[in-house]
Amino acid sequence: MGRSLAAPEKAFILTDAGVTLALADGDTSEELHELGLCRVIDVFPSDASCEWAKMVGSAQPDIIPPVRGAFEPALIAYTSGTTGRPKGVIHSEHNLLLPGAVLSTGQEFGLGVRVGVCLPLAIPNMLVMGPLMTMQTSACCVVTDWTRASALAAWVQEHSIESMTLVPTMLYDLVHDEKVTAEHLASLRYVQTGGAPWSLTLLDRFEVRFGKRPVGTFGLTEAPTCVALEPRNRQIAPGASGPPNAHLRVVVVDSDGDELPLGSRGALCVGPATSGPWAGVYRFMLGYHGRPEASEEVLAGGLLHTGDHGWVDDAGDVHIEGRASELILRGGANVYPAEVELVLSEHPAVAGVAVLGLPDERLGEVVVAIVQVAGEVTDEALVGYCRSRLARYKVPARIVRVGVLPRNSMGKVVRGDVRALLGMEAS
Repeated sequence: MGRSLAAPEKAFILTDAGVTLALADGDTSEELHELGLCRVIDVFPSDASCEWAKMVGSAQPDIIPPVRGAFEPALIAYTSGTTGRPKGVIHSEHNLLLPGAVLSTGQEFGLGVRVGVCLPLAIPNMLVMGPLMTMQTSACCVVTDWTRASALAAWVQEHSIESMTLVPTMLYDLVHDEKVTAEHLASLRYVQTGGAPWSLTLLDRFEVRFGKRPVGTFGLTEAPTCVALEPRNRQIAPGASGPPNAHLRVVVVDSDGDELPLGSRGALCVGPATSGPWAGVYRFMLGYHGRPEASEEVLAGGLLHTGDHGWVDDAGDVHIEGRASELILRGGANVYPAEVELVLSEHPAVAGVAVLGLPDERLGEVVVAIVQVAGEVTDEALVGYCRSRLARYKVPARIVRVGVLPRNSMGKVVRGDVRALLGMEAS
Protein backbone atom coordinates (compact mmCIF):
# COMPACT_ATOMS: atom_id res chain seq x y z
CA MET A 1 0.00 0.00 0.00
CA GLY A 2 1.32 3.44 -0.87
CA ARG A 3 2.71 5.62 1.91
CA SER A 4 0.73 8.51 0.47
CA LEU A 5 -2.56 6.89 1.47
CA ALA A 6 -4.06 7.98 4.77
CA ALA A 7 -5.00 5.37 7.37
CA PRO A 8 -8.74 5.49 6.55
CA GLU A 9 -7.94 4.96 2.85
CA LYS A 10 -5.78 1.96 3.68
CA ALA A 11 -8.52 0.61 5.93
CA PHE A 12 -11.12 0.94 3.16
CA ILE A 13 -9.01 -0.97 0.61
CA LEU A 14 -8.07 -3.72 3.06
CA THR A 15 -11.71 -4.20 4.01
CA ASP A 16 -13.15 -3.87 0.51
CA ALA A 17 -10.70 -6.38 -1.00
CA GLY A 18 -11.03 -8.81 1.91
CA VAL A 19 -7.27 -8.80 2.52
CA THR A 20 -6.10 -11.39 5.06
CA LEU A 21 -2.31 -10.92 4.74
CA ALA A 22 -0.20 -7.81 4.06
CA LEU A 23 3.55 -7.30 3.62
CA ALA A 24 4.75 -3.90 4.78
CA ASP A 25 7.77 -1.98 6.04
CA GLY A 26 8.49 1.16 8.04
CA ASP A 27 5.65 3.45 9.02
CA THR A 28 3.21 1.52 6.84
CA SER A 29 3.87 -1.62 8.85
CA GLU A 30 3.22 0.17 12.13
CA GLU A 31 0.03 1.70 10.74
CA LEU A 32 -1.32 -1.63 9.49
CA HIS A 33 -0.54 -3.29 12.82
CA GLU A 34 -2.55 -0.54 14.55
CA LEU A 35 -5.49 -0.98 12.17
CA GLY A 36 -5.61 -4.66 13.05
CA LEU A 37 -7.59 -5.60 9.93
CA CYS A 38 -5.38 -8.45 8.75
CA ARG A 39 -2.17 -10.30 9.50
CA VAL A 40 0.87 -8.10 8.80
CA ILE A 41 4.34 -9.46 7.99
CA ASP A 42 7.17 -6.98 8.51
CA VAL A 43 9.61 -6.67 5.61
CA PHE A 44 12.79 -4.83 6.60
CA PRO A 45 15.59 -5.53 4.05
CA SER A 46 18.34 -4.47 6.46
CA ASP A 47 17.01 -6.56 9.37
CA ALA A 48 17.79 -10.29 9.14
CA SER A 49 15.66 -10.89 12.23
CA CYS A 50 12.38 -9.59 10.76
CA GLU A 51 9.60 -12.07 10.10
CA TRP A 52 9.89 -11.94 6.32
CA ALA A 53 13.65 -12.64 6.38
CA LYS A 54 13.07 -15.64 8.64
CA MET A 55 10.34 -16.98 6.35
CA VAL A 56 12.55 -16.64 3.27
CA GLY A 57 15.46 -18.26 5.08
CA SER A 58 13.40 -21.27 6.10
CA ALA A 59 11.55 -21.72 2.81
CA GLN A 60 11.82 -25.05 1.04
CA PRO A 61 13.20 -24.56 -2.49
CA ASP A 62 11.48 -27.67 -3.86
CA ILE A 63 7.96 -26.41 -3.19
CA ILE A 64 6.08 -26.08 -6.48
CA PRO A 65 3.63 -23.16 -6.44
CA PRO A 66 0.11 -23.76 -7.78
CA VAL A 67 -0.43 -22.89 -11.44
CA ARG A 68 -3.29 -20.53 -12.21
CA GLY A 69 -4.87 -19.90 -15.56
CA ALA A 70 -3.83 -16.80 -17.49
CA PHE A 71 -7.37 -15.46 -17.48
CA GLU A 72 -8.18 -15.99 -13.82
CA PRO A 73 -8.09 -13.12 -11.29
CA ALA A 74 -4.50 -12.16 -10.50
CA LEU A 75 -4.71 -8.66 -9.03
CA ILE A 76 -7.21 -6.14 -7.67
CA ALA A 77 -6.17 -2.67 -8.81
CA TYR A 78 -7.83 0.23 -7.01
CA THR A 79 -8.72 3.27 -9.06
CA SER A 80 -7.26 6.61 -8.06
CA GLY A 81 -10.50 7.73 -6.39
CA THR A 82 -10.28 11.41 -7.30
CA THR A 83 -13.92 12.11 -6.47
CA GLY A 84 -15.09 9.31 -4.18
CA ARG A 85 -14.29 5.84 -2.92
CA PRO A 86 -11.99 3.93 -5.29
CA LYS A 87 -13.24 0.79 -7.01
CA GLY A 88 -11.24 -2.44 -7.12
CA VAL A 89 -10.55 -3.41 -10.74
CA ILE A 90 -9.95 -7.15 -11.17
CA HIS A 91 -7.30 -8.04 -13.77
CA SER A 92 -5.99 -11.34 -15.03
CA GLU A 93 -2.35 -12.26 -15.56
CA HIS A 94 -3.00 -11.88 -19.29
CA ASN A 95 -4.15 -8.28 -18.76
CA LEU A 96 -1.10 -7.42 -16.69
CA LEU A 97 1.44 -8.83 -19.16
CA LEU A 98 -0.17 -7.75 -22.45
CA PRO A 99 0.76 -4.01 -22.33
CA GLY A 100 4.41 -4.89 -21.75
CA ALA A 101 4.40 -7.45 -24.54
CA VAL A 102 3.01 -4.86 -26.97
CA LEU A 103 4.98 -1.78 -25.89
CA SER A 104 8.26 -3.65 -25.53
CA THR A 105 8.32 -4.09 -29.32
CA GLY A 106 9.14 -0.37 -29.59
CA GLN A 107 12.68 0.95 -29.81
CA GLU A 108 12.51 2.73 -26.44
CA PHE A 109 12.30 -0.49 -24.44
CA GLY A 110 14.80 -3.28 -24.74
CA LEU A 111 17.80 -5.13 -23.44
CA GLY A 112 19.73 -3.18 -20.84
CA VAL A 113 17.60 -0.02 -20.88
CA ARG A 114 17.54 1.50 -17.39
CA VAL A 115 13.91 2.23 -16.53
CA GLY A 116 13.30 4.43 -13.49
CA VAL A 117 10.16 4.19 -11.37
CA CYS A 118 9.51 6.94 -8.83
CA LEU A 119 5.73 6.65 -8.50
CA PRO A 120 4.34 4.14 -5.98
CA LEU A 121 4.25 0.51 -7.15
CA ALA A 122 0.97 0.30 -5.25
CA ILE A 123 -0.36 1.98 -8.40
CA PRO A 124 -0.86 -1.02 -10.72
CA ASN A 125 -0.14 1.09 -13.82
CA MET A 126 3.40 1.63 -12.53
CA LEU A 127 3.73 -2.07 -11.71
CA VAL A 128 2.80 -2.95 -15.30
CA MET A 129 4.96 -0.26 -16.94
CA GLY A 130 7.87 -0.71 -14.51
CA PRO A 131 8.96 -4.08 -13.09
CA LEU A 132 6.70 -6.26 -15.26
CA MET A 133 7.72 -4.63 -18.54
CA THR A 134 11.42 -4.68 -17.68
CA MET A 135 11.20 -8.37 -16.78
CA GLN A 136 9.59 -9.03 -20.14
CA THR A 137 12.31 -7.17 -22.06
CA SER A 138 15.47 -7.89 -20.03
CA ALA A 139 15.71 -4.22 -19.20
CA CYS A 140 16.82 -2.90 -15.81
CA CYS A 141 14.26 -1.42 -13.39
CA VAL A 142 15.50 1.02 -10.77
CA VAL A 143 13.00 2.05 -8.09
CA THR A 144 13.00 5.02 -5.72
CA ASP A 145 10.51 6.82 -3.52
CA TRP A 146 12.13 10.20 -4.11
CA THR A 147 9.61 12.73 -5.45
CA ARG A 148 11.22 16.05 -4.43
CA ALA A 149 12.65 17.55 -7.63
CA SER A 150 16.29 18.03 -6.60
CA ALA A 151 16.54 14.59 -4.97
CA LEU A 152 14.82 12.93 -7.93
CA ALA A 153 17.17 14.63 -10.39
CA ALA A 154 20.23 13.53 -8.39
CA TRP A 155 18.87 9.97 -8.39
CA VAL A 156 18.43 10.04 -12.18
CA GLN A 157 22.03 11.16 -12.59
CA GLU A 158 23.42 8.64 -10.07
CA HIS A 159 21.71 5.65 -11.67
CA SER A 160 21.89 6.80 -15.32
CA ILE A 161 18.14 6.47 -15.76
CA GLU A 162 17.18 6.39 -19.43
CA SER A 163 13.38 6.06 -19.38
CA MET A 164 10.77 7.04 -16.82
CA THR A 165 7.20 8.20 -16.31
CA LEU A 166 6.49 11.45 -14.46
CA VAL A 167 3.17 13.06 -13.63
CA PRO A 168 2.79 16.71 -14.76
CA THR A 169 3.37 18.07 -11.24
CA MET A 170 6.80 16.43 -11.24
CA LEU A 171 7.62 17.96 -14.61
CA TYR A 172 6.61 21.34 -13.22
CA ASP A 173 8.77 20.93 -10.11
CA LEU A 174 11.83 19.89 -12.14
CA VAL A 175 11.44 22.86 -14.49
CA HIS A 176 11.09 25.35 -11.63
CA ASP A 177 13.76 24.00 -9.25
CA GLU A 178 16.91 26.08 -9.73
CA LYS A 179 19.04 23.29 -8.24
CA VAL A 180 18.15 20.94 -11.10
CA THR A 181 20.42 21.23 -14.15
CA ALA A 182 20.46 19.69 -17.61
CA GLU A 183 23.43 17.58 -16.48
CA HIS A 184 21.27 15.91 -13.85
CA LEU A 185 18.89 14.60 -16.51
CA ALA A 186 21.44 14.05 -19.28
CA SER A 187 20.97 10.27 -19.29
CA LEU A 188 17.23 10.46 -19.94
CA ARG A 189 16.22 9.50 -23.47
CA TYR A 190 12.51 8.95 -22.99
CA VAL A 191 10.14 10.74 -20.61
CA GLN A 192 6.44 9.91 -20.50
CA THR A 193 3.78 11.95 -18.74
CA GLY A 194 0.19 11.20 -17.89
CA GLY A 195 -2.13 10.54 -14.99
CA ALA A 196 -3.39 14.14 -15.09
CA PRO A 197 -3.83 16.90 -17.71
CA TRP A 198 -0.65 18.54 -18.94
CA SER A 199 -0.14 21.77 -20.86
CA LEU A 200 1.88 22.17 -24.05
CA THR A 201 3.61 25.12 -22.41
CA LEU A 202 4.90 22.85 -19.66
CA LEU A 203 6.25 20.37 -22.22
CA ASP A 204 7.90 23.27 -24.08
CA ARG A 205 9.55 24.55 -20.91
CA PHE A 206 10.84 21.10 -20.02
CA GLU A 207 12.28 20.70 -23.52
CA VAL A 208 13.97 24.11 -23.45
CA ARG A 209 15.43 23.53 -19.99
CA PHE A 210 16.58 19.92 -20.37
CA GLY A 211 16.82 19.28 -24.11
CA LYS A 212 14.20 16.52 -24.29
CA ARG A 213 10.46 16.64 -24.78
CA PRO A 214 8.12 14.50 -22.64
CA VAL A 215 5.73 12.22 -24.49
CA GLY A 216 2.03 12.43 -23.67
CA THR A 217 -0.05 9.37 -22.82
CA PHE A 218 -3.64 8.42 -22.08
CA GLY A 219 -4.53 5.47 -19.90
CA LEU A 220 -6.70 4.19 -17.09
CA THR A 221 -6.61 1.49 -14.43
CA GLU A 222 -9.48 -0.39 -16.07
CA ALA A 223 -7.58 -0.84 -19.38
CA PRO A 224 -5.10 -1.58 -17.67
CA THR A 225 -2.57 1.26 -17.92
CA CYS A 226 -1.53 2.95 -21.19
CA VAL A 227 -4.16 3.13 -23.96
CA ALA A 228 -2.64 5.75 -26.29
CA LEU A 229 0.93 6.95 -26.61
CA GLU A 230 2.39 9.84 -28.55
CA PRO A 231 4.52 8.42 -31.40
CA ARG A 232 8.16 9.37 -31.83
CA ASN A 233 8.23 9.10 -35.61
CA ARG A 234 5.65 11.74 -36.61
CA GLN A 235 4.05 14.97 -35.51
CA ILE A 236 0.60 14.90 -33.95
CA ALA A 237 -1.95 17.63 -33.36
CA PRO A 238 -1.22 19.82 -30.30
CA GLY A 239 -2.79 18.35 -27.18
CA ALA A 240 -3.42 14.89 -28.65
CA SER A 241 -2.36 11.75 -26.81
CA GLY A 242 -1.33 9.80 -29.89
CA PRO A 243 -2.86 6.69 -31.46
CA PRO A 244 -4.11 3.67 -29.51
CA ASN A 245 -1.55 0.98 -28.76
CA ALA A 246 -1.41 -1.87 -31.26
CA HIS A 247 -3.66 -4.22 -29.27
CA LEU A 248 -6.41 -1.62 -28.78
CA ARG A 249 -8.88 0.52 -30.66
CA VAL A 250 -10.55 3.67 -29.35
CA VAL A 251 -14.04 4.56 -30.55
CA VAL A 252 -16.41 7.41 -29.76
CA VAL A 253 -20.05 6.69 -28.97
CA ASP A 254 -23.12 8.85 -28.43
CA SER A 255 -25.53 8.76 -25.49
CA ASP A 256 -27.27 5.71 -27.01
CA GLY A 257 -24.01 3.78 -27.31
CA ASP A 258 -23.86 4.08 -31.11
CA GLU A 259 -20.42 4.53 -32.65
CA LEU A 260 -19.72 7.95 -34.17
CA PRO A 261 -17.46 8.78 -37.16
CA LEU A 262 -13.94 10.16 -36.80
CA GLY A 263 -13.86 13.74 -35.60
CA SER A 264 -17.13 13.46 -33.68
CA ARG A 265 -17.15 14.34 -30.01
CA GLY A 266 -18.61 11.90 -27.52
CA ALA A 267 -17.80 9.25 -24.93
CA LEU A 268 -14.45 7.51 -25.43
CA CYS A 269 -14.51 3.71 -25.35
CA VAL A 270 -11.81 1.06 -25.67
CA GLY A 271 -11.99 -2.32 -27.38
CA PRO A 272 -9.70 -4.96 -28.91
CA ALA A 273 -7.84 -4.11 -32.11
CA THR A 274 -9.59 -5.54 -35.19
CA SER A 275 -6.54 -5.60 -37.48
CA GLY A 276 -2.79 -6.07 -37.25
CA PRO A 277 -0.67 -8.62 -35.40
CA TRP A 278 -2.37 -7.93 -32.06
CA ALA A 279 -5.95 -8.13 -33.33
CA GLY A 280 -8.34 -9.84 -30.92
CA VAL A 281 -5.67 -10.41 -28.27
CA TYR A 282 -6.93 -7.83 -25.77
CA ARG A 283 -9.23 -8.99 -22.96
CA PHE A 284 -11.38 -6.71 -20.84
CA MET A 285 -11.01 -6.38 -17.11
CA LEU A 286 -12.84 -9.04 -15.10
CA GLY A 287 -15.03 -6.45 -13.41
CA TYR A 288 -15.11 -4.32 -10.27
CA HIS A 289 -14.68 -6.31 -7.08
CA GLY A 290 -18.05 -6.67 -5.37
CA ARG A 291 -19.78 -4.22 -7.73
CA PRO A 292 -21.65 -6.18 -10.43
CA GLU A 293 -23.86 -3.26 -11.50
CA ALA A 294 -20.88 -0.92 -11.97
CA SER A 295 -19.07 -3.69 -13.88
CA GLU A 296 -22.01 -4.16 -16.24
CA GLU A 297 -22.24 -0.43 -16.85
CA VAL A 298 -18.57 0.12 -17.64
CA LEU A 299 -18.48 -2.86 -20.05
CA ALA A 300 -21.84 -2.20 -21.74
CA GLY A 301 -22.11 -2.94 -25.44
CA GLY A 302 -18.90 -4.95 -25.61
CA LEU A 303 -16.69 -1.92 -24.98
CA LEU A 304 -14.79 -0.48 -22.03
CA HIS A 305 -16.38 2.91 -21.26
CA THR A 306 -13.53 5.12 -20.02
CA GLY A 307 -15.69 7.89 -18.56
CA ASP A 308 -13.73 10.40 -20.64
CA HIS A 309 -15.14 12.71 -23.30
CA GLY A 310 -13.23 13.51 -26.47
CA TRP A 311 -12.70 12.55 -30.10
CA VAL A 312 -10.38 10.71 -32.50
CA ASP A 313 -8.97 12.71 -35.41
CA ASP A 314 -8.40 11.62 -39.02
CA ALA A 315 -4.87 10.48 -38.17
CA GLY A 316 -6.25 8.15 -35.51
CA ASP A 317 -4.91 10.20 -32.59
CA VAL A 318 -6.95 10.41 -29.39
CA HIS A 319 -7.98 13.78 -27.93
CA ILE A 320 -9.21 14.03 -24.34
CA GLU A 321 -11.54 16.87 -23.37
CA GLY A 322 -12.24 15.76 -19.82
CA ARG A 323 -14.20 13.47 -17.56
CA ALA A 324 -17.87 13.29 -18.47
CA SER A 325 -18.76 13.27 -14.76
CA GLU A 326 -16.97 16.61 -14.27
CA LEU A 327 -18.88 18.44 -17.00
CA ILE A 328 -20.05 21.92 -15.94
CA LEU A 329 -23.42 23.00 -17.34
CA ARG A 330 -23.34 26.79 -17.42
CA GLY A 331 -26.46 28.40 -18.81
CA GLY A 332 -27.02 25.51 -21.22
CA ALA A 333 -23.40 25.47 -22.44
CA ASN A 334 -20.98 22.62 -21.73
CA VAL A 335 -17.67 23.44 -20.03
CA TYR A 336 -15.04 20.74 -19.50
CA PRO A 337 -12.83 21.66 -16.53
CA ALA A 338 -9.72 20.18 -18.18
CA GLU A 339 -9.84 22.79 -20.96
CA VAL A 340 -9.91 25.70 -18.50
CA GLU A 341 -7.27 24.03 -16.31
CA LEU A 342 -4.89 23.68 -19.25
CA VAL A 343 -5.19 27.36 -20.08
CA LEU A 344 -4.57 28.49 -16.50
CA SER A 345 -1.70 26.03 -16.04
CA GLU A 346 0.14 27.79 -18.87
CA HIS A 347 0.30 31.01 -16.84
CA PRO A 348 3.84 31.29 -15.38
CA ALA A 349 2.52 32.23 -11.92
CA VAL A 350 0.25 29.16 -11.61
CA ALA A 351 1.69 26.03 -9.98
CA GLY A 352 -1.56 24.07 -9.98
CA VAL A 353 -5.24 24.51 -10.72
CA ALA A 354 -8.56 22.73 -10.35
CA VAL A 355 -11.76 23.92 -11.99
CA LEU A 356 -15.18 23.08 -10.61
CA GLY A 357 -18.79 24.02 -11.24
CA LEU A 358 -20.63 25.58 -8.33
CA PRO A 359 -24.42 25.99 -8.13
CA ASP A 360 -25.85 29.26 -9.42
CA GLU A 361 -29.50 30.30 -9.28
CA ARG A 362 -29.51 31.94 -12.70
CA LEU A 363 -27.05 29.87 -14.75
CA GLY A 364 -27.36 26.50 -13.03
CA GLU A 365 -23.59 26.35 -12.51
CA VAL A 366 -20.72 28.80 -12.75
CA VAL A 367 -17.05 28.08 -13.42
CA VAL A 368 -14.74 28.48 -10.41
CA ALA A 369 -10.95 28.07 -10.55
CA ILE A 370 -9.07 26.96 -7.44
CA VAL A 371 -5.48 28.06 -7.97
CA GLN A 372 -2.15 27.26 -6.33
CA VAL A 373 -0.08 30.35 -7.10
CA ALA A 374 3.72 30.37 -7.42
CA GLY A 375 4.27 34.02 -8.30
CA GLU A 376 2.88 37.52 -8.16
CA VAL A 377 -0.42 37.78 -10.02
CA THR A 378 -3.84 39.29 -9.34
CA ASP A 379 -7.15 37.49 -9.68
CA GLU A 380 -8.13 40.00 -12.34
CA ALA A 381 -5.01 39.17 -14.34
CA LEU A 382 -5.80 35.44 -14.24
CA VAL A 383 -9.37 36.06 -15.37
CA GLY A 384 -8.10 38.31 -18.15
CA TYR A 385 -5.62 35.62 -19.20
CA CYS A 386 -8.51 33.17 -19.56
CA ARG A 387 -10.71 35.71 -21.32
CA SER A 388 -8.11 36.14 -24.07
CA ARG A 389 -7.89 32.39 -24.67
CA LEU A 390 -11.35 30.97 -23.95
CA ALA A 391 -14.95 31.56 -24.96
CA ARG A 392 -16.72 33.91 -22.56
CA TYR A 393 -18.86 31.20 -20.97
CA LYS A 394 -15.74 29.17 -20.07
CA VAL A 395 -13.99 32.00 -18.22
CA PRO A 396 -13.96 31.50 -14.41
CA ALA A 397 -16.45 33.66 -12.58
CA ARG A 398 -14.30 33.39 -9.49
CA ILE A 399 -10.71 32.65 -8.49
CA VAL A 400 -10.05 30.89 -5.18
CA ARG A 401 -6.46 30.72 -3.95
CA VAL A 402 -5.11 27.80 -1.92
CA GLY A 403 -1.67 27.09 -0.52
CA VAL A 404 -1.46 23.54 -1.87
CA LEU A 405 -3.95 21.58 -3.95
CA PRO A 406 -4.84 18.15 -2.52
CA ARG A 407 -3.48 15.41 -4.78
CA ASN A 408 -3.35 11.63 -4.74
CA SER A 409 -0.30 9.45 -5.34
CA MET A 410 -0.64 9.82 -9.14
CA GLY A 411 -0.56 13.60 -8.92
CA LYS A 412 -4.26 13.95 -9.72
CA VAL A 413 -6.19 16.63 -7.90
CA VAL A 414 -8.72 15.07 -5.50
CA ARG A 415 -11.81 17.06 -6.40
CA GLY A 416 -13.79 15.90 -3.39
CA ASP A 417 -11.14 17.41 -1.13
CA VAL A 418 -11.11 20.60 -3.21
CA ARG A 419 -14.86 20.94 -2.71
CA ALA A 420 -14.28 20.51 1.01
CA LEU A 421 -11.76 23.34 0.86
CA LEU A 422 -14.35 25.52 -0.84
CA GLY A 423 -16.83 24.69 1.90
CA MET A 424 -14.31 25.75 4.54
CA GLU A 425 -13.53 28.88 2.59
CA ALA A 426 -17.20 29.76 2.25
CA SER A 427 -17.79 29.39 5.96
